[in-house]
Amino acid sequence: MNKIVLLLVLFSCPIKAQIIELDMSYYTTVFDTILRQPLYSKHMLSAPPCVNYFLRSSIGINKLVSYKNQGNYNDYKGNKIYDRGHLVPVIDFNCDSLAVKKVDVYTNVMPQAKVLNRGVWRDLENYIKILHEVSNQNIVVYTGVVVGYRKLGKLKIPLFWYKMILHNGQYYAWLVPNNSQSIQPLPAYIVSPEIIKERINKIGIEVIN
Repeated sequence: MNKIVLLLVLFSCPIKAQIIELDMSYYTTVFDTILRQPLYSKHMLSAPPCVNYFLRSSIGINKLVSYKNQGNYNDYKGNKIYDRGHLVPVIDFNCDSLAVKKVDVYTNVMPQAKVLNRGVWRDLENYIKILHEVSNQNIVVYTGVVVGYRKLGKLKIPLFWYKMILHNGQYYAWLVPNNSQSIQPLPAYIVSPEIIKERINKIGIEVIN
């Protein structure tokens, strides 16, 4: 099965779940209470860039969602393959101590391969952060996952992580497999934004043209 066919299969699958939108003040998360995990998040990097920096906090429970309907420490306990990967990264809001606490919640993390989280995904987050600082323009950021069938604890492990940005009137998108083989340079994971838009539009919370 080639890459194009695989993408069509993954992104055309119907989504059946109890889907809600969580308003976290600094960002929003489209969350599946049955799967107990986020589908995608949306936030904005506003101009001018912030100048203060606060250290991250420990990841905690989001009080907007029932404890039983979100991930927790026990889902990740004892595994050596996956990090608690953030959809909305701490570095995008580390100029505000309250924002850091709102980012460090289980409704904003998913199992992410350590190699990916500490490699090309970190490069992508840093690239967007630098783009924001250099351009001094607003950037809208979408981040999401495509889940598979294998589980970590009670959470389904993503097959892919994706990120899409709207910068200066233009969309740009990346789709990265969630495994230890995702070590290619960042440009290798560029995809058409239409693929990501289709996925987000199918969820039905918003429509991106």
